[in-house]
Amino acid sequence: MSMSSAQRVCLLRCGAGVRDAIALAHGDTRIIGRGPDTKITDKRCSRQQVLLKADCIKECVRVTQLGVNPTSVDSTVVGKNGEALLKTEQTLYIVNNQYPYTVQFEPQPSDHMSPSKDRSSSKLCKRSSSSSAHSRPEKMSKQTALQTDVDHKKQVGGWNTYNSAADSKQNRSSNSTGPGHWSQGLLASMHDPTLQVYNDNRVVAIRDKYPKARQHWLILPWQTVHSLRDVRREHVPLLRHMQEVGKQLIKDEEEAQHLQFRLGYHVVPSMSHLHLHVISQDFDSPSLKTKKHWNSFNTEYFIDAEDVLKMLEEKGRIKTRPDAAELLKATMKCHICLEHMPTIPKMKEHIATHQELEEGSVSS
Repeated sequence: MSMSSAQRVCLLRCGAGVRDAIALAHGDTRIIGRGPDTKITDKRCSRQQVLLKADCIKECVRVTQLGVNPTSVDSTVVGKNGEALLKTEQTLYIVNNQYPYTVQFEPQPSDHMSPSKDRSSSKLCKRSSSSSAHSRPEKMSKQTALQTDVDHKKQVGGWNTYNSAADSKQNRSSNSTGPGHWSQGLLASMHDPTLQVYNDNRVVAIRDKYPKARQHWLILPWQTVHSLRDVRREHVPLLRHMQEVGKQLIKDEEEAQHLQFRLGYHVVPSMSHLHLHVISQDFDSPSLKTKKHWNSFNTEYFIDAEDVLKMLEEKGRIKTRPDAAELLKATMKCHICLEHMPTIPKMKEHIATHQELEEGSVSS
């Protein structure tokens, strides 16, 4: 009799024997590369070289190369943003045909749960959703305003379900990506109450720690979705809810500060976990420093949330340009008049003239 995926675990074993095996449950994802998890110090290996996703039913691991230098399965090079399947009889070479790993699928220990699942289960047993209103920590004024607005104005699907943190955790998959890795920073930020401006049982909204405009928020699902590449048609209700939350966030800001906003996704995000950007179009921020920063929000590298929904509904998945990363190197263009600008300081000066004209027309 075959063992169910819930009873099995994928073990990624280091061929050199210098590091303990990495365990992945069915459906879990993990990014590995240069760092303490692998003890790889080779600078040719990116810190986020490979994305792995375990399939304990088919007994394989889906390998996605994220780094620039080649990852290979046996003698087959995966290629930048390419994918390959790693099976038990094969060897994964992290970079440049070096640093081998193999996989094994073994029974899940039955005498205890994994630490992350055990903590979530114990908290859920101790706290019920009926006590959420009293146990939830006090939120910021923006969040309070949002909830008041939702309570007294028209309801958006899901907005009137404001559960406790324990209830929210019930919908979160345990994250197996290396804790402390910079690419996993969003997973820590989304649990930081000092950054949260709104949360419900499906999503959380946080302030971007390095905002690229006066107002810059990120909306993330509690459900584990790595990136747009993993989004499918069944995620449409979730993404629509994320968009509705974003619209609610910007409502007061648009009226009070006359700011305009865009809601969208990066086609190749640098940070793990799906997140919707809600960003004002003033781009007035000291954290906006480079051409890459500018082009990531003002080229086709940034896809409008509505376009993502439409693509999902029509095609069932998101198809992006294979040369998307090259867009970050393009000449910077003003998002208002499309005039070319050579540097970020020049761009900010140029945008300021547009804002002065707009403010003048409003006051008159």
